[in-house]
Amino acid sequence: MKNFGLTSLRLVKPVTDFGHNGRMRGGHAQDVLDSSTIHESLLDALDGVDLSIGTTAQRARSSANLLRRPMTPRELSEVLAQQAGTVGIILGREGTGLNNHELSLCDAIVTIPVFRGLQDTELVSRRRNNLLRIIHFKIKGRRRGVGYRRDP
Repeated sequence: MKNFGLTSLRLVKPVTDFGHNGRMRGGHAQDVLDSSTIHESLLDALDGVDLSIGTTAQRARSSANLLRRPMTPRELSEVLAQQAGTVGIILGREGTGLNNHELSLCDAIVTIPVFRGLQDTELVSRRRNNLLRIIHFKIKGRRRGVGYRRDP
């Protein structure tokens, strides 16, 4: 996350702390871990965020479920090129991701498109682990500055 210029980490009701292993994985981003904030709700964590981007691996099974009609990282980068302010990227729980209520609090939804046959649990988890990297890469090409804050 720090590799892409992000410095603000907001956690919602974490079930554990970073611990020794988490800190080891944090490498040179100890300052980001140290300054992370814990929030009681996603709504609280989104305070001060101008544009919130929810992430999901699940696609809509019904055309009426607009919450599960995400854009691609490329489409997101095009939207962000026109957007000023602070962007928040919301990742869900490791096993279940974001639920529909949490997605409804987001301004936009993004996912990585993959072949439908690759939707097994292991691959979805790997995809989730790479989603943030891909989103950051796409955003980095469109926006500048720490935390992706861009003034109009």
